[in-house]
Amino acid sequence: MREEYLASRVERRQAETLIQEAEARDTLDADRRSQQGLDDWFRNRRHKADAEAGARPAEPANSGQPVYSTPSTLEVGVELETAASEKT
Repeated sequence: MREEYLASRVERRQAETLIQEAEARDTLDADRRSQQGLDDWFRNRRHKADAEAGARPAEPANSGQPVYSTPSTLEVGVELETAASEKT
């Protein structure tokens, strides 16, 4: 009887561990998707703002890749807060 109890306890613990791991993976995936959405939104916003302003990105001498200016931390924070408030 004791062996049966211990065996069922081990099975239950293993199942709990698997469930917790699956929930952690799901949470991590949701966080990644959320961050990717914010990154895409911000990237599109910067591209749209540059296009509307008629700004042409500067091109370095050694590369064919355009160089965009990086927004300040304050600008990014304000935009993220705005995006978060629009979602709710």
